[in-house]
Amino acid sequence: MKRAFIIFFVILLTVVSGFSQVSEDIEQFEEENGKNYIKPLAYAVGANLNSGLFQTAKVLKPFGFGVVLNSMLAFVPEKDKTFMAIRPDLKDPMSGTPLYSPDEIESATIFGNEGGQFNFSGDPLQFTNEEDIQLPNGLNMSVAPILVPQLNLGVPFGNEIMIRYFPNLELSPEIGALSFYGFAFKHSLNKSLLKLLPLNLAVQTAFHSLSIGDVLEIKTFSVNGEISKNVLNWTFFGGVGWENTTLHAHYVSAASMEISGQPPFYSVNPVPTDIEFDIKGINGLRMSFGIGYHISVVDVNLSSSLGNYPTVNLGIGFSL
Repeated sequence: MKRAFIIFFVILLTVVSGFSQVSEDIEQFEEENGKNYIKPLAYAVGANLNSGLFQTAKVLKPFGFGVVLNSMLAFVPEKDKTFMAIRPDLKDPMSGTPLYSPDEIESATIFGNEGGQFNFSGDPLQFTNEEDIQLPNGLNMSVAPILVPQLNLGVPFGNEIMIRYFPNLELSPEIGALSFYGFAFKHSLNKSLLKLLPLNLAVQTAFHSLSIGDVLEIKTFSVNGEISKNVLNWTFFGGVGWENTTLHAHYVSAASMEISGQPPFYSVNPVPTDIEFDIKGINGLRMSFGIGYHISVVDVNLSSSLGNYPTVNLGIGFSL
């Protein structure tokens, strides 16, 4: 158990550090490149938050409760570690030729490794502050971790409420706080339609919101059908769900530039620009399955979800 909590603590530090870098690096992109850089984050966070939502289709008894500490890992496809970045649309005022080359370069997304570089191709005698443009590196990660505390509450008439919450964590005075909450409602079908079936069946709907200061907000929504079977102290469970994820970004870009000066001398200067856009996640069906072990009041479960971003979830907790 001690080793498990050490692992959870390491995951927490990784998550906080990663989100801090995201909010800083996104400001170094204009809109189009910023979308492509941050898009895999929407996919990975959506996959993580929409996993580990249940460890059994059986609902808790009225006023019963359970606490679970979930750690999720979303596996990032290799193709989503890079994107083709577009150069700034700046041209030499005298010749009309682009100031940066090449037209496009391969660069790291948030989960990639090394950022690309646009080379200044203007006349160094004509421009007083010529500089190449180095795009940010990524986190160089093949998996995206997240840590989620979860409280389950049994309510009358075969229902259960799930609450996920994390206290605000201040990332920095400039960025703001990392905030997270989520909730779900589950209804047992065995209590109404399928009392005699030797399996537990339930339906569930869930919603989450994760914010990184005022820069990024990720929201998820999912609907799940669940099935489980208890064998002694073991629980085997699975389900099919439909999920929807959106990411909203709002930041001031330091990457926008303009040319100023008089012939024959010019300079390229940054122009702070307000950027705002939305990204849709990989929305659609997701299958999940897992196994749990219950001894006394302690619960341990391991589950996996299949999709474009497969996930693995490990949960440790207790229930009464």
